[in-house]
Amino acid sequence: MKPRTAIVVFAIIFLSSFLTGIHGYCLAQEKVRADLFQALQRTLATKYEAWITPDTIRTYRSHLALPQLRDKASISYDLHNDRRESLSSRSLTCLYNGKSVTFKAYANCSAATLLAISDQRPSLGLLLFSLAWAIGSYWFIRKKHPMPSGQLIRIGRLVYSATDGRFYDHQGQAIHLTPMQDQLMRMFMDNETHTLSQQVICDTLWPKKEDASETLYTLIRRLKIAVEDRFRLRIMVDRGRSYTLTEDR
Repeated sequence: MKPRTAIVVFAIIFLSSFLTGIHGYCLAQEKVRADLFQALQRTLATKYEAWITPDTIRTYRSHLALPQLRDKASISYDLHNDRRESLSSRSLTCLYNGKSVTFKAYANCSAATLLAISDQRPSLGLLLFSLAWAIGSYWFIRKKHPMPSGQLIRIGRLVYSATDGRFYDHQGQAIHLTPMQDQLMRMFMDNETHTLSQQVICDTLWPKKEDASETLYTLIRRLKIAVEDRFRLRIMVDRGRSYTLTEDR
């Protein structure tokens, strides 16, 4: 399994957990509104005066099915310009002495209360599964692609093991370059400043070629494509003189 695949799967599971949690939270809001309304209906069914009294509030709260709401919910007159932010039920209108009075129920619920009411078990299960997936994937990838040991040289996201003379990415996966690219990269890594003169490169890679400058130019161009963006590197060119391998910041 490739690291990118593991990351994509983790992101999908984690996002599913997040969306499932939001869905459960929204369902809890609807559950609260439904409970507020049924309690309002039952209360008004036995109410014979238009006034809201402490007894009305106590009766209303006794009809609530959700125990979390019994100290947070209340009944009030429906003021159409009321912009309170708490959850509310639908309005209900009753006739008293030929006059219509509209009531509404409210619940001052915090996010913590709504979370307690909502069923977050599916979301929590997905979250735990995503964490288990991340841990398992990390263990599998590290076991399959162990980081090299010994003398290591790091530039950008590229790791060079002087012990076995091979290149690895930052996750420990071996990098495959063409023979000429590999040899040139080793020369860069073996040099303390990672700077090589054009003459040294040409004499090392093409000792029998009289003028290898164009061949070197082609090699550098292809090496740039292979390593720069992928490993956050830059090959700085002082054309006709030298080349420097550096980290792209």
